[in-house]
Amino acid sequence: MTPGERVNRDAGGGSSPAEPRRLAGALGGVIVFVTLAGVLRGTAVRDLVQLVPALAALAAVQRRRPWAFYAAVPIFVFWLVIVTVTWLSWLGAVPVVLGRASAPATGLVTLAGLSALAGLGAGVRSRSAAGVLSRLGAFWAFALLQMAGLWMSLEPLIARR
Repeated sequence: MTPGERVNRDAGGGSSPAEPRRLAGALGGVIVFVTLAGVLRGTAVRDLVQLVPALAALAAVQRRRPWAFYAAVPIFVFWLVIVTVTWLSWLGAVPVVLGRASAPATGLVTLAGLSALAGLGAGVRSRSAAGVLSRLGAFWAFALLQMAGLWMSLEPLIARR
């Protein structure tokens, strides 16, 4: 092991240098695919509000915070739920989503879900130097931040844009 590898490993909170890159790639995938789907559906502003927590989690991953994966988990789970509801609605099984998304927008949202799955998979393999309170704090703070983003995106001022 070279000294540079040791620095990378220590900065990553005990994970290998590839794991933060995988987490960042997965969060980036969610951000890009949801943004593109929002442009296609005409809901870009609303989707960007919902993506603020993902951007914050991406910043934590890029800064190699030891709790970054635990911040990303509720983001990944949220988008997996959105993908599931989108598909169930698209198939006519659940009338939750008003309107119908185009096939390209549904495909992009599906790619966002696959990115979320990849992020969960990458994070499960990582080790963290963060303590239990830091992990729980990051998880719940970002879960609340994601719910706040959803709530704000449904406010008339944003939802109509």
